[in-house]
Order: sequence, then structure tokens, then C-alpha cells
Amino acid sequence: MPNALKIPALAVLVLLSGCSAQQTSSPRPSLKLLPPAEGSLAVLLQQKVILQIGEKQQQFLLVARFEEHRSKMVLLSPTGQQLLMLDYDGDELVQHTQSSIDVPGKEILAVIQFAMWPGQSIKDHYPQENGWRVEISPKERILLTAKGVILKIIFDDEVLKIDNYLHNYRVFVYTLEKTAL
Repeated sequence: MPNALKIPALAVLVLLSGCSAQQTSSPRPSLKLLPPAEGSLAVLLQQKVILQIGEKQQQFLLVARFEEHRSKMVLLSPTGQQLLMLDYDGDELVQHTQSSIDVPGKEILAVIQFAMWPGQSIKDHYPQENGWRVEISPKERILLTAKGVILKIIFDDEVLKIDNYLHNYRVFVYTLEKTAL
């Protein structure tokens, strides 16, 4: 799914959502980290990410490397300042934040994996018997629970659109460069 390569920009949306998300008293579903080995792509991506929360927008640059045994991502400000670095080997997630913002690195990577990993891997890790419902088509992916939609990803030719209903934000991802590894 070539448009799925636009997903790492999701990282930005989740990054900022940690600061401005509305809090509720009921527990929220937790997104899952999937094994890097189940990803079907070995790729290096450079992406422009626009995070929209309400009427506010912020832009970022995301550089991501996905390989069979490891996923790495660096999030940069428009001026090139490193804001976040994630490194996941399937067992341990290492996160370095270069700002005072509390960044939900696990959720960022889980959203990216939900968009990029093969459909069967996603369905295996979000089983219906545990209360999840996954809808996957060539143009969109939707994650639901009994309470409703959690995450919706729309693959468009020019832009990847991500709606995160857990944290009330939208992300637009534009792939600037993609290199197969």
C-alpha cells in the first residue's frame, strides 16, 4: 500500500495532542505496538506533517526508517530542531524528547504501525474478542471499540489524513522523499 508510507507523520499529531487533548474520566483504549518484523516495508521516509487541533495548525518534518528488526523516527521543528527521537526493536521502545512537552511516543508509533503494517498483522493484534473492530480497505483504515471510532486513516493520492478521536486532532502527512532500503 504505497500511500501507507505517508503515515509516520502521524507522530507529529500525537506529539502535540499530548499537550492539548481533552481529558475524560473514563479509561481510554490503549493502542498496541506491533513487531517490526511484521511490517512489510524496508523504507526511509521524509515527510511534512501538519497537525491540526481545533483551528490551530503546526508543521513538522518527520524522518523515519522502518526495517525488519527496528523502527526509528526523528521529529524536527520547521527550523530543524530535533523534538523527538523514537527507536523500537520489538521489545523496547526508547524515546528521547528535546522539549518540555510530554510526548506519548508509544502511541505515536502505534498509530504509524496501524497505518503501515499489513492488514492481517493489525487484525491479529486488535482481536475482535478483546472488543476491537478493524475495518481495512485500500483507501482507509478504521479502528473501533464498542464506544465508537478510535482512529481513522484515509489514504489519498497527495495526502494522508489521520483523525484521532481519542485526542481530538487531525494530521495531514505529505511524503517529500521515499527510499527503499
